[in-house]
Amino acid sequence: MKHMMMDCYGAINFKLDDMTGIYDLLNGIAHHAKLQPVAPPTLIPYYYCEDKDDVGISAYLFLKGGHITIHTFSKRECYFVDIMSDSFFNAEMVYNYLEVHLPFNKSISNYCVSDRRITEHSSETVTEDDFGPHLVGRLRPREPLTLDRAFHALERLVEAANMTPICRAAVIKDSSRDPHFVQGIIVIAQSHISLYYDIENDVLYFDLFSCAYFDFSRVEQILTDMFGESESMQLVKRGDKYVISRSDDIDASISYISGKWQQNI
Repeated sequence: MKHMMMDCYGAINFKLDDMTGIYDLLNGIAHHAKLQPVAPPTLIPYYYCEDKDDVGISAYLFLKGGHITIHTFSKRECYFVDIMSDSFFNAEMVYNYLEVHLPFNKSISNYCVSDRRITEHSSETVTEDDFGPHLVGRLRPREPLTLDRAFHALERLVEAANMTPICRAAVIKDSSRDPHFVQGIIVIAQSHISLYYDIENDVLYFDLFSCAYFDFSRVEQILTDMFGESESMQLVKRGDKYVISRSDDIDASISYISGKWQQNI
């Protein structure tokens, strides 16, 4: 499982609010990187939020055994891209594609690529003042992961991490005839949690990207309780170079109305 994490700063803020542009960007990355989408892109605008500086778009595209996600922050003039894929892709090509289609400041932006099949336990220092901790791991589940269990696990993890959901969990199989993966994602306030279960190899990949601090030990314990012991777990620090370009007040009543669905789950 190859994982590319890209933090892009100094982006043009109006492009970070362009729904059509983000939709096309996800499809364009998949096409040029020769990745295999198994569903159309899903875009979720996030404009009536508790932190008025977090407005933007969260979007994802399910791949065969992975995803492309993008979280834009127009006021912070930055965006974050993640690609998880069971297939090979050229990370440098993706970087160059984004530089052209959603320009950013190369001097302060960065990306890294990891192989989630490699066993590694590591943790960068993350404090409550940091923006963007990302917990990624690989587990050997006690039993095969079903669509139903994946759905409930994702929604439970949101609560465990004390996050704000901005949609319900989405879970699918990569193929209806001969599935190789059970996969799911839930978008939390401008970030995400995902699960990818490799049916043939009986391996579960997990990642939780957050734009707020969370209790990492509690999340790890819940993963252990739900699935089994982790074979690899890494905590990565992200998002420490953003700026806030402007600040507007949000109508409190609209903010309340837009989140009312959360009370009816």
